[in-house]
Amino acid sequence: MIPTAHLRVYEPIETFGRVVPHRAGPPVRRLGVYGIVAESLADDALVVEWKDRRFACPRLPRLRMLEGILAMHNAYRHPAGGSLVPEEVAVRASDELDQLRARRPDDRSHILTSPWHIPLRWFVPFAPEERHLSGTSFPEVRYRTDLETALARLRRAIRILSDVELVEVAEGEVGDVLAWLAEFPAGSMVELDFGETGLLLGPEELVLENSVGEVWEALEALEQRDWMRAGEAYTMVVERWRHAMSVVYSN
Repeated sequence: MIPTAHLRVYEPIETFGRVVPHRAGPPVRRLGVYGIVAESLADDALVVEWKDRRFACPRLPRLRMLEGILAMHNAYRHPAGGSLVPEEVAVRASDELDQLRARRPDDRSHILTSPWHIPLRWFVPFAPEERHLSGTSFPEVRYRTDLETALARLRRAIRILSDVELVEVAEGEVGDVLAWLAEFPAGSMVELDFGETGLLLGPEELVLENSVGEVWEALEALEQRDWMRAGEAYTMVVERWRHAMSVVYSN
């Protein structure tokens, strides 16, 4: 199984009425039209308690699978016109996605998934003090914050990056996260789950990592036009995840 990290949005559980909690278990791999599927395709939800309230994150696995196939098809094309995803598979996925959205227009993906590493833009919605460390055999790292705070941090980061003429990063990478989160209702909770990507760092490095703090140190240094400090902080977080990122590109 490929190590993956997840950025999730949980809405207050009363938003959904009756919720079927997801039952975690060993992955059941099956070969389908779109390749090997290791996740249950049941329409259930992840349910957590946070700040004395219960929240639910619908998994919507079919929707996410179809969106992921099309995203990979569009992102990984080479100049000769080929793609990691064959054209006929992409067309079939596009048709099925259109049908699904026609039947259930209110459905939206509550989970973003990243293989092997955590995109640096995913650290922006959080603060170091929102880090939660758990697990027994291996450290598990999560960050959680409320949606309104996450949106405010993303907007601030975009202003900083735009002011120093890093418009492509501001409007593209960070802007994409802002646009996705802005679709969810107030009162939601945002979670960054390192998942199995932490295995690539090792337990000691994972316990001590401060990627969120380093990303914000770099942003605040840019805000103050302290280029040296910004470069040092950015280098620290990039170096930590360099090996994981190199696995992505080598594949």
